[in-house]
Amino acid sequence: MKNYVNNLGLRSLAVFLLMIFLTNSSLPGFSHVLMSQHEILRKGFQLYVEGNAPLKVKYYASISNTSFSKTIELVDHDGDSVYTGEILPISSGRYTWFIYYTMGNVSEVISRGEEWIVSGTVNSAFWSWNSRIEGVIWLDSDKDGEWDPEERTLTNVEVILYKLINGNLTYYLSSVTNEEGYYRFSGLSPGTYYIDIRGKHVPAVEFKYLNMTRNEYSRLDIGVIESRAEEERIVKTFELRIVNPAGSPKGVKYYIEVRNSTHYFVKELKSYTIDVYRVSLTLSPGFYIWEMYYMLGVNRYTIATGNEYIDRSSVNQVRFSWPVDKTFKLDIFYSEYVPSNVRFFAEISYDGNSWVRTELKPWGVGGTGSKFPGAWLGKIEKLNPGHIFYRVYYVYYGIKRIIEEGEEELLGINRINLIKYTWPVRFDVIFVPIGYPYVQISPDGNSANVMLNYKLLLTPLTKNLSKYGFVGDGMLIWQDAVCVHASHVTPRSQVMLYTEVFEEETIFRGYIKARWDWPLSVNRINMWYGLLDRDLNVLYKEYVTVTSDKWVPISLQVRKGSRIAIGYDGGARDTILLLYLCLKGGIGVRGANRADIIGVKNIGDAPVLVKIRFKEGAGLQALNITLSGMYQVSIANYRVVKYSGRWVKLNPGEVAVIGAEIAGSTKYSYTLYVYAADEWEKVFERLELKLYGG
Repeated sequence: MKNYVNNLGLRSLAVFLLMIFLTNSSLPGFSHVLMSQHEILRKGFQLYVEGNAPLKVKYYASISNTSFSKTIELVDHDGDSVYTGEILPISSGRYTWFIYYTMGNVSEVISRGEEWIVSGTVNSAFWSWNSRIEGVIWLDSDKDGEWDPEERTLTNVEVILYKLINGNLTYYLSSVTNEEGYYRFSGLSPGTYYIDIRGKHVPAVEFKYLNMTRNEYSRLDIGVIESRAEEERIVKTFELRIVNPAGSPKGVKYYIEVRNSTHYFVKELKSYTIDVYRVSLTLSPGFYIWEMYYMLGVNRYTIATGNEYIDRSSVNQVRFSWPVDKTFKLDIFYSEYVPSNVRFFAEISYDGNSWVRTELKPWGVGGTGSKFPGAWLGKIEKLNPGHIFYRVYYVYYGIKRIIEEGEEELLGINRINLIKYTWPVRFDVIFVPIGYPYVQISPDGNSANVMLNYKLLLTPLTKNLSKYGFVGDGMLIWQDAVCVHASHVTPRSQVMLYTEVFEEETIFRGYIKARWDWPLSVNRINMWYGLLDRDLNVLYKEYVTVTSDKWVPISLQVRKGSRIAIGYDGGARDTILLLYLCLKGGIGVRGANRADIIGVKNIGDAPVLVKIRFKEGAGLQALNITLSGMYQVSIANYRVVKYSGRWVKLNPGEVAVIGAEIAGSTKYSYTLYVYAADEWEKVFERLELKLYGG
């Protein structure tokens, strides 16, 4: 035994030193070969036992993980009560191990553990069979729990010893009292025990469980009374409810096994309804152990077990679900951006430590974008019902990222977990400058202020004389001006020139002058300019003193429906032989401007859609907002006639130019929204643009 331990320890030390050497080795290829050999290990177990078991006993060691399982018997090679065994070969990894014994129908774990195995190791445990329980059974006639001198002991009373193993009372040993009423259980291991009396006697006073430690002696004298009639019988019914009867395999049969030290029954459960099976047994009062199981061919599978004291008729109900398949369907939006080396997995666990895994594979026709996801599918088969933990994740360059995790009850129904996930694609747009000077963009690029002022657009007065009216002798074109002329203009005469009606508000900037040659005594006159309505009524008139043949600048705000007019109302001292009144200059059709003001850039990973929508504002007579040349927002005659435009597609890195065309004469301010959406018009961002000027 010592040689075995020493040899294993030396091997472990050698492997450890070899690992250090390989970590620092610079020989190419040599490290890989030796490390591969190091991964094949051995695992040792040793159990120290004291005392003798009451029955024939065997000891075992078991080790397992998700991909490996092996059980060996531990053997006392040297007769020194040290039981050893070795598992070889075994790969490095995380394992769960048990050391246990079997004795008749009893199996109990002695020691257990979980560890990472990276080198040869030995796990040791200790077990004792040196405890005992003994006592006397007497007839407690006065039922006071005290053994009085006149109360006699009982012979041939069967005493049953049960042990609490894995939460269940398990039949362990039995003893029959001798002629002095004495019973004894020796060679007991540490644990919790319970004693029951067989036959027509029951304890007069209820007693509790016995907790035995190593090398412990416990004396338990039990007073009993006669309360059981041998002919007394109890009806015990066992009922099995199948949660998913459609999943039952063909040919399956269900059974109940009930036993104690004196009785043993095996009965088949018969169909009561489509999902319920029942059977009834007639039993004597007493403590029983039962097991419900099913048979498929020659194989037996446990459904449920239990133990109880049966002293009245009752029904035990058990629910059972057939093993089911668990399917995971993963819908991934923007699946076209999933790298080819990404792998998806789903796994489940009943305890949160040991997991069963399946890989999800592409399924069906994968879609694109945010409306039609690509699909990945995987299935874990033949799972037992119960409470499970699950998680779905992907692995990318060795890094594990959880998509969804949770827990649920498996109730015997095949179920698909549908999981929706958006692949982490970056969607982002921002405002960017494009060279227009009067722009302020926020640091995050999500808002901007743009100033766009009017420019006065002047057009020359028309030279078409039919567009004018006059009071005088006639009209003519002279020196790029339109002139009216009259002869023999007395101090009471009137001369006037007026234009056609303007159908919209505008500005006139130009010149007027008067020209005459005779008499020399008239060196200046009072000339006027202003506005007339459609019916030639004066709306506005302003006088200016002029000398002959001198241009005088004027400016007029022309109203809608009015005419520009110039004239002479007389007033000179002498008659003017020939008088010319002339008008020239430009008509300010409107205050207007147009510029490409700002850009919208796609700085994300995928194509996006953008469009502009009117939010609020006032002040402009006309406005047109374009995005990459497409009209988005329009205002005419101070009214919004187009609130929003169509989507414009932007590929990653592209810039859409926003243009603005304005017309008006007053200060203005407008707020516009720039919406950004994915290719399926699902909006993910909104930028704010403020446009103002005057």
